[in-house]
Amino acid sequence: MVTEPTKSTDREAEIVSLIGHVALMAVSEPPKNWIPCDGRTLLREANEILFSVIGTTYGGDGERTFLVPDLRAAVPIHDSTHYGQGVKSARLEQPVIALTEKNLPPHTHAARFTGKDSEATGSVALTVVDKSGQAAPEKDGFLGKGGSGTDGAQIYVTPADAKDAASVTLSGGAAQIKLPGNVTTDPTGYPDVQLKVPAVGMMWCICAAGLYPEF
Repeated sequence: MVTEPTKSTDREAEIVSLIGHVALMAVSEPPKNWIPCDGRTLLREANEILFSVIGTTYGGDGERTFLVPDLRAAVPIHDSTHYGQGVKSARLEQPVIALTEKNLPPHTHAARFTGKDSEATGSVALTVVDKSGQAAPEKDGFLGKGGSGTDGAQIYVTPADAKDAASVTLSGGAAQIKLPGNVTTDPTGYPDVQLKVPAVGMMWCICAAGLYPEF
């Protein structure tokens, strides 16, 4: 059964925390003797005890003002000058790592080729057998030098007859083909990767009055 706190209990609750202690609270307003960690500026003369604990660690001129830590939408971490074993990856000064193709899964990109009007010139090299042949073509045969007479030109040489015959190469001009154009690939890459995790908004508060810590 929950009972209403007595005045003595209220008093004990006020001093249970150390001055400078930061706590996360599920409240909409800070409890008595607690100040929201929202980076606000405090007057030193009105908060001398808290100033003696945190000083100007989080800002202020130290003469008249000082600031409480600002933990709005932030995560507190331990002092970066003190590291234990196995926390190298958490160092603030750790250099960033550039992603390379080894970090990417196998993938393809669409590309479009836009061609333009082009011209082509060519040359032909024709080999003929330096021997007279026959008037009718034959499979796997060759062109020959022809013959004489009034019958059909004997320009077709059989494979057997072409075996020991010399060859003559007839050549023409050179061939050159140019295909100017542009290759366009679809845009690659993605927007910035969101590193957000599910979160519930609460209030960080710092104790301004209570037990004075012993150092």
